[in-house]
Amino acid sequence: MSNLSFYKSSLSPLPKNEEVELAKQAAAGNKMARETLIRANIRYALSYAKKFYGHGLSNEEVNEEAIIALIKAIDHFDFTKGTKVITFARMCIMNEILASCNKVAGIQQISLDDSTGSDFGDTKLSCIPDTESYTPEETAVYHLQKQQLYSNLDTLSPFEKQIICMHYGLKKYKQSYSLTEIGEKFGESKQYIHYIEQRALAKLKTKMNGLAG
Repeated sequence: MSNLSFYKSSLSPLPKNEEVELAKQAAAGNKMARETLIRANIRYALSYAKKFYGHGLSNEEVNEEAIIALIKAIDHFDFTKGTKVITFARMCIMNEILASCNKVAGIQQISLDDSTGSDFGDTKLSCIPDTESYTPEETAVYHLQKQQLYSNLDTLSPFEKQIICMHYGLKKYKQSYSLTEIGEKFGESKQYIHYIEQRALAKLKTKMNGLAG
């Protein structure tokens, strides 16, 4: 069954005891039980995925990633833990979508604070929505990925790092600068700054994709 067919044939959420029984059957290889779990949770998964609209992927791409993540979550769901499928799937959905954001944007950027704690606000590559709506587990992932981004920036050459920070408003830069403005500052052409930026983004993309995988 295609992902779209799963959505069109979606079911109402299942009672917990029924979900557990289906999860047992799915874990034993029952394809019908697995399909029922997907159909019963797909509307919630797509509703949750809407939090990620407008952050680097098309709405259709976000929905597709959410469905893929839901299916993966069901395939790895441990019914002995006492949690609902969708509770486990939320983290899978977030991670799947963020991994795709990283592949599209090259880096995963969020509202970051500098070392003094000053908020520099959202930038062009913001991939994560407001953390006030996060669960404690999602907040922990947010802070971990924030640390990983800073760590990966430090693997760039000083020139590459400065261009990325200026263009996307990171670290000490409180605004985003255009490639033309950055070129003027360094006495270089826009094309050359773009080349350096793309080289730096390729490095960051490799690092972030490795962490996401």
